[in-house]
Amino acid sequence: MLRRRSRALALLLGLALLLAAFGCAEKAQPGAAQSFYSFTDDAGRQVVLEEKPQKVAVLLSSYADIWKLAGGEIGATVGESVERGIAPEGVLLVDDGA
Repeated sequence: MLRRRSRALALLLGLALLLAAFGCAEKAQPGAAQSFYSFTDDAGRQVVLEEKPQKVAVLLSSYADIWKLAGGEIGATVGESVERGIAPEGVLLVDDGA
């Protein structure tokens, strides 16, 4: 009888802790827009992207390769990315080419 009561008490205590943990969850602000992604940059500033980026400027050809493999579209890049066949001809270049 005592063992059964101890189990019931432990179960109730566990449920109470679980409910308390869910009650501490951060609440979303009503009417607040959800951003696509946010992060802290190397300078410690909070950066918030409101929408998913459509095109990006990729300044290293190795990153351009990774971006393309992930399904991204390159809006601007360096000449080496075009020479290596990663970016298409005619893409906006931010340098004179490699």
